[in-house]
Amino acid sequence: MTFDFPIETARLFIRPYSASDINEQTEAVLESVTTVGRWLSWCTADYTVRDAAEWFVICDDAMKEGDAFTFGLFDKETNQLIGSVTINQLKPDMKIGNIGYWVRESKQGLGYAHEAVLAIKQFGFRELKLLRLEIVAAIDNKPSNRVAIKSGARFEYVDKQRIQLKSGYVDANVYGFFASKEPT
Repeated sequence: MTFDFPIETARLFIRPYSASDINEQTEAVLESVTTVGRWLSWCTADYTVRDAAEWFVICDDAMKEGDAFTFGLFDKETNQLIGSVTINQLKPDMKIGNIGYWVRESKQGLGYAHEAVLAIKQFGFRELKLLRLEIVAAIDNKPSNRVAIKSGARFEYVDKQRIQLKSGYVDANVYGFFASKEPT
């Protein structure tokens, strides 16, 4: 599959990572250990340039195979890496995927995740021809739950022990978007 990038929003360029983004990815992750690291186990104070480089290879390979679509979020004015958005956990036979996102700590609370979710949702429905996209957020992850709701996802249910954190498994809220509800 080939797609036109970047995806543009009012403030963001959303595009696949490139090798030139490795240092900034590392910086963004290390900046965000206390916030993002609470919810994503890979976001630790031990994160290195090598981890970023390996992650970029995984992302590139997954996109080539059509298994996941992970993109960096870049500020249109400064080109700073803001975070990431992905469609993963694809079930092609069911036309379902999962949306995940994170935003570096210094840019949290400014609407970037919401903006990215709206854009990636359209990409999933229009380009990947998915019928359903989910957001799964730990119940206590208030920022992620707010993004799901603000983005128009419908709360569906609580999934017990759905997400593994450093502290163990936790319950998660499951939200859904549906292609049939999207404007044409």
